[in-house]
Amino acid sequence: MPLLTFLLVLGMLLSPVRLLASPPNEEKTTLFYLLYQISLNGGSAKEATRYLEKALGQKPGDKTLLFQKASLLGDKGELNKAKEIAKQLEAENPHAVETLLLLGKIASAEGDHPLAAHYFQKATKEKPDSEETVLLLTQELALLKNFDRALTVLEAYHRRNPEETNALFFRASLYFHFMNQPFKAVDTYREILKIEPDNTKALAAIIDIDLAKGKKREALKVLQEAVRKNPSEITLRLRLALLQYELKFYKEAISHFQSILKDYPNFDKITYYLGVIYENRGMIQEALGEFGKIPASGDFYKEAGLHRAYLHVQTKKEEEAMEILREALKKRPEISEFYEYLSEIYRDRGENLAAIRVLEEGIGRVKDKSRLLYAQGILYDKTGEFKKSIKAMRRVLKLSPDNAHALNFIGYTYAEKGIHLDEAEKLVKKALELKPEDGYITDSLGWVYFRKGKFDEAFLYIGKAYQLIPQEPAIVEHLGDLYLKKSRREIALRYFEESLGLLSKKKELDQDKNRDIERLREKIEKIKSQP
Repeated sequence: MPLLTFLLVLGMLLSPVRLLASPPNEEKTTLFYLLYQISLNGGSAKEATRYLEKALGQKPGDKTLLFQKASLLGDKGELNKAKEIAKQLEAENPHAVETLLLLGKIASAEGDHPLAAHYFQKATKEKPDSEETVLLLTQELALLKNFDRALTVLEAYHRRNPEETNALFFRASLYFHFMNQPFKAVDTYREILKIEPDNTKALAAIIDIDLAKGKKREALKVLQEAVRKNPSEITLRLRLALLQYELKFYKEAISHFQSILKDYPNFDKITYYLGVIYENRGMIQEALGEFGKIPASGDFYKEAGLHRAYLHVQTKKEEEAMEILREALKKRPEISEFYEYLSEIYRDRGENLAAIRVLEEGIGRVKDKSRLLYAQGILYDKTGEFKKSIKAMRRVLKLSPDNAHALNFIGYTYAEKGIHLDEAEKLVKKALELKPEDGYITDSLGWVYFRKGKFDEAFLYIGKAYQLIPQEPAIVEHLGDLYLKKSRREIALRYFEESLGLLSKKKELDQDKNRDIERLREKIEKIKSQP
């Protein structure tokens, strides 16, 4: 086969949408033009441009080549150059739809929506049954908030093409996203379903609208009907099972998840969801069974492993939980949450040194060390190793300078000890900029001011923290300390007693809680014993 014939055939096979029916006739020009099309189809815009320029060198005024050049320039964002060529083509043939569409797209990209609508309107007059021109025109009319005109254009197109649905989809989107008329959108989607009863896109849209409006039960009815009509559609089946779970129809949700797993036995996501449902229903063994099916290579292995460990902790089987986490770490040593949870279990058992060792092991293995370093800093603080706790938090900030919790930890710790108060203020202020509505950080800044003797500023921030987290014993106690400084002993006593009550209700039974309770009791007794 001669080279030119081969290229002609190859060009027809690989040609993208912009290939026109009548390329230039001269042999050299045709060769360059086909090489341009092949390069463009292969994703090499630079090479395509080179071949197109060579073709134009052979026929400088060819309209087909000039249109392709304008399109290429538009794709590259060189809108002025593209527009200059397109305007030249329009002057030579004002009725060419391709040129009008190109000028409209350029105007739209430049943000000139009235001009874009003008060009698309002209194109629509030339080709009233072109879906592309109609949808481009209605899009611009919608952006201009000319909704009545957009609907009129769509209706006219639909009357001429009653079996086509894209214009109806656009009309529904117009009603829902632009005009805030969800009921009309739903009516339009139902109109689509009359034409195409099994159109899952229309069904999904109706469901999304119902859910967006909080109509979960209505969405459930639509989903049930959709699954009945499309029993093999996995997305609809999954959405139905999840919605049933959300509505607490657990029996039905379990049945659907099990049905899906029969068809897709390696669908780890479904296995995980099924395990969560069993867990929420208190069916511990069933939940453990499902979570245990997820392989180490699965996307939900981390979540499943943590759930398995958690369920054993909840049933007072800490040793089994720890063994699950150790086995999980052998298979996936890069997952930081396994180290973190294993460390928490050791900590809750009072084995702080073992908890720290687990975190140290994880810090040496995982990529993102910030979480483990932060947890290590907290543990060092609990064991009274002040310098090590600050060092760990400094390491967190080296890895993540905007870690608000690490900034707050260092600042509050300094304030508690009454040292480095200027640095403490700077650190906590930065943390508060990052999380302006965080009650704990707000309280920390107030406590820094308290330690600096700036009681008015302290009251401002601690008072706000109390509004944000009124049930936090430490913040309530800080308010008592402030009122005591202002010699308002009765108010201080009220806040100390409130703090003690809140603290006593906390479930944690550790040395920190006992120490805090003893401190509050001493404050209360001291105030009561004074005349």
